[in-house]
Amino acid sequence: MDKLDYTPYRKTLDLALQAREEENTYAVEDTIFLEKTPHYDQQLGQVGGAQVLDLQKSPEGYILHLANQAKNNLQEIDWQKRLRFMQLSLGRVLYSLAFNHLLDIPTLDYHIHDQHGQIVLDAQDIPFRSLDQVESLVNYTVLANLLVLQTKIDNGVLVRVGDYPLQKSMGPHLVRTGEVGESRIFDLKKVDQGIEISFISGQLAHENYVDLAKTMDNLAQILNCPVDKVPSKVKQLLLKKDHYRSEVKKTEKSKQNDLAQKLMAQASDFKGVKVIYKSISHVPFNDLKEASAQIMDQDDYLQLYGLPSPDQSQFLICLSKNRNEDLKEIYDGLKDSYKLEGGGNYLRVQGNVQSKYLPELMEKFLISFQTKIKQ
Repeated sequence: MDKLDYTPYRKTLDLALQAREEENTYAVEDTIFLEKTPHYDQQLGQVGGAQVLDLQKSPEGYILHLANQAKNNLQEIDWQKRLRFMQLSLGRVLYSLAFNHLLDIPTLDYHIHDQHGQIVLDAQDIPFRSLDQVESLVNYTVLANLLVLQTKIDNGVLVRVGDYPLQKSMGPHLVRTGEVGESRIFDLKKVDQGIEISFISGQLAHENYVDLAKTMDNLAQILNCPVDKVPSKVKQLLLKKDHYRSEVKKTEKSKQNDLAQKLMAQASDFKGVKVIYKSISHVPFNDLKEASAQIMDQDDYLQLYGLPSPDQSQFLICLSKNRNEDLKEIYDGLKDSYKLEGGGNYLRVQGNVQSKYLPELMEKFLISFQTKIKQ
C-alpha cells in the first residue's frame, strides 16, 4: 500500500470501490485518509464526490461510510485541513524534542486536534521562562529548515529531525521543518499525569498572530498611545484599578464599622446578654453581615435581624463567640413549623421565611434563647 502516511503531499488516489449491503458504504483496499487513533483526530475528505462520514479499519483494508452514493472512484483529501494537521503533527515532534533537549523532560502522551496540538509532559511544574526557551528553540529549528526523515514501522513511523533523536509518531509528516511556519505555546495546565502544553503551528499560529496584532492596534487606539507602550499603559490602569478597589474596601469597612457601633448602641440587656432585636430595610445584606461579624467578636451579644420583603423575607441571627448557647438547635426546632429555608451553626443562622411569619419567628427565637439562659 502506498499510503499518505508516508507520502504527505499526495492529494488524490484512484480507488477500486466495492459497494456493500449498507447504503452508501464501500470497501477499499487502500486510502489516503488518516485513521482515528488515541493521538490523532480522523482526517476525512471526499470519495467520488461524496463526503466521507466515517472510516473504519478492516482485515482487507478500510470501510468508508459516505454521505451519499459515490459517482466515481477518485478519492480527494481536504488539503488545507491535511496541511494544518501535518504542521501541528511536526510541531508536536519539535516541542517534544525541545523539552527533552533543554529541560530533560520526556513526553508522556500527545494529541493532534483540528485547531491545536497538545503534549503531556512528565513534570510537576515548568517555569514560564523555560517555556520561552522551548518556544524559541522550536522556532529556531523551524527557521533552520532541517530535513525530516521518516521510517515506516509496524505501528506508525519513526521521525528524525536533523541530528535530534528519533521520535515515534503516526500519520503524515512534512519533509522540512520550515514548512511548519511559526509556532507558539498558548496554554499550560496541570493534569493527572503531569503538565499539559497546548500549542499552535503553521497557518493557525499565523492567524493567531494577526488577531493579536489587530487586538494590540485596537488597544493602542483606545488607550491613545503607541503600540509598544500598550503593556505599560495597561499596567498603569491595573495599578489604578487596585488602588480604587482598596479605597472602596476602606470606605465599605468604615461604613460597616459605623453600622456595628450604631447597632450595639441600640442593644437592650437581658440577664447579662445584650440583645439587638431589629427589623432592617435599607441596609445592604453584605454590610449587615460584616457588621454582625464584628459584633460577634464582642462579648455577650445576641443579634436578631429581620429583612422584610413582600413575599419571602430574610433573617440573620448571631451570637457572640464567648457564648455557649446553640442557635442551630433553636433553628432546627423551628424549621418545620415555619418552613424555613437556610441553615448555619451554633453561633450564626440565616435563611428565608414567608414574610407573614417573620415577626413571629424572631419573637419565638428570642423566647427560646431566653429560656436557654434561664435553664
